[in-house]
Amino acid sequence: MTNKIQCTAPQTGHSQICTIPFKNIKLGDNHFYIKCIDDADNSNVDALPTNDGINLKGTLPLSIDSVKCITDDGEGCDPIYQQTFKLQTTISGGIDGTAKCGFGTGTVGVEFLETNTATSTQQIGPLDRGKTTKDIYCIDKAGNWNQTQVTYNLIKDDTTPVITKIYKDGENLVINTDENAKCKYVNTQTGSYDTATEFEATGKIEHRTTIGSNDYFNVMCVDRFNNMITKNIYVTKIN
Repeated sequence: MTNKIQCTAPQTGHSQICTIPFKNIKLGDNHFYIKCIDDADNSNVDALPTNDGINLKGTLPLSIDSVKCITDDGEGCDPIYQQTFKLQTTISGGIDGTAKCGFGTGTVGVEFLETNTATSTQQIGPLDRGKTTKDIYCIDKAGNWNQTQVTYNLIKDDTTPVITKIYKDGENLVINTDENAKCKYVNTQTGSYDTATEFEATGKIEHRTTIGSNDYFNVMCVDRFNNMITKNIYVTKIN
């Protein structure tokens, strides 16, 4: 198929500029061959720039499939109950299914720490509580681009964990809290959280540790915002 090229009018001492409409680009390789003829019917024998012509690769549109906030609680961005999290952007399409992503509008102003793949990630924080909206821009090696926005909402928990249940399970002392927390204990009336012994299984809502020969536990449980609750537990008084 032959396509005509529009060129500017010739001017003395200036080159002509020709605009080439590359039409019907299909996915994959597209070869085009360029020849020129002047008003005197002089034409180039070989195609420009070489006899191999120009190969343009047709690509799929670049799509931003998802933006996630990876936290201890999941992948949601609102609310987030911690001061740091990982922002994850996943793309598809484009020239090879990879792209450079970062913060920006119309360009990648601040490139993500891990990018140029199908999944780009950036560590966020520590941040204060509140909502933040950011523009995300992705571009691949062929110049395909797309952009979106993400809003993440950090909520600070000012309340202490609540111990909802205390019981014995065989040789273990088990405590349940109403939120994820980390529990420690000392077997004396006084003691600090920093030097206390950590429960053998803790960090979620169930915490358990071996009772051994101890009857008294001074338990301290701290949530992710360092809110702490203490509880004096006598094993012999547990129903």
